[in-house]
Amino acid sequence: MMEERTIIIGGGVVGLSIALQLSEKHIGGEIYLVGKYRIPHDHQQSVANSGVNHAGIYYSRSSQPLMAELSVRGNFLLHRFCLDYGVRYSDGGKIIVGMGEQDRPYLEEVIRTATENNVEDVCWIGTKEIKEKEPNAHGEFGLWVPSSGVIDPMHYVTLLRELVRSKGVEIVENSEVVEITPKESSVEVSLRSQRTNTEFTRVINAAGLYADQIWYNLHPDWDNENPDLPLHITPHRGESAIFYFREGTDLTIQRNIYPTPYGYDPLTGKIQKIPFDDYRRRLEEGTLRKFVGVHLTPVMDLDGRISGASIGPLKSIPDDGNKDDFCGVHPVKDFKDAVREIFPSIDSANVQLYHAGNMAVLPRNRDWFIQHDPIHQRIIHLIGISSPGLTASLAIGEYVSNVISQL
Repeated sequence: MMEERTIIIGGGVVGLSIALQLSEKHIGGEIYLVGKYRIPHDHQQSVANSGVNHAGIYYSRSSQPLMAELSVRGNFLLHRFCLDYGVRYSDGGKIIVGMGEQDRPYLEEVIRTATENNVEDVCWIGTKEIKEKEPNAHGEFGLWVPSSGVIDPMHYVTLLRELVRSKGVEIVENSEVVEITPKESSVEVSLRSQRTNTEFTRVINAAGLYADQIWYNLHPDWDNENPDLPLHITPHRGESAIFYFREGTDLTIQRNIYPTPYGYDPLTGKIQKIPFDDYRRRLEEGTLRKFVGVHLTPVMDLDGRISGASIGPLKSIPDDGNKDDFCGVHPVKDFKDAVREIFPSIDSANVQLYHAGNMAVLPRNRDWFIQHDPIHQRIIHLIGISSPGLTASLAIGEYVSNVISQL
């Protein structure tokens, strides 16, 4: 009988978190983790993001139950992990700013979702309280979300990699899976970096942008047989800018500053500021995607001090759906224009372009797909793990390890 051996495909924060859980719980036997690039990679969605630890207030349990459950659980686990392991973290909370009556129903939906998800510390605040918390922010009213925070994602992923390696997980970087061949009692995996194929008792597909390719290689007729459940990933590029604080000025922030969460057009990436009823209708039609908005987020230096702020993400769709196209298209002016209404002082900031990364997005505002393969039970797929995947990463690892241990 073959000894238990697990391979995790994907060197991002989700793959690393699964490896951590399995190694700590001694599940899965020998554990291998394969990353297409070095870990971490500058353009990975795991690190090319704002680093916000989301509270779990945007994702409805009725339509996105995994995102709702795992973001709330992940918020707690990530905060505790950062405290335990010294990952750079700021727990300053979040302000969501409303600018007029058209914004109010959007924020009322956020409150309803927060209550539904048992995030009970979200509350309304007025102009005076906004100014007390963030003097440079501007809004007629807003929401205060104290359980939100921000981490240094590069520091987090780097530490996860070293922690996983210290627990005996073999990490293979700059490699990729060429072929997966299920057998009766194992799964044969071919890697581009190795001349021979290796057999595993379990395969975990956490390949991020490329997770759908593994799925469709195993199920080429899936769309014909399941037209209402497409699993094709479209890369949605998120671009960010940054400005650093200057001595002698009061142009600073200490916490996340968010706008009202309008949607964006998935074809153009442009934000659609439309009446709430139209927003709900277009979400149901699939012609609009949920979006938390272009926001300002504290950036920490190597000593953990807040030394600047990032602005983003501005959305764009890579030409021809190229998942490896990380080149930003927005000039600095676009970032200033995007936040000027909620942060008028931005015009005096020395804003520079920061980073860009592609998110793995499923169609129709779908929930994350985390399931056993319907035919090959030794394979588990995680598809479409976009934001808030960083927040939920440890909870996703916990969830997958529980699924495996219950077999």
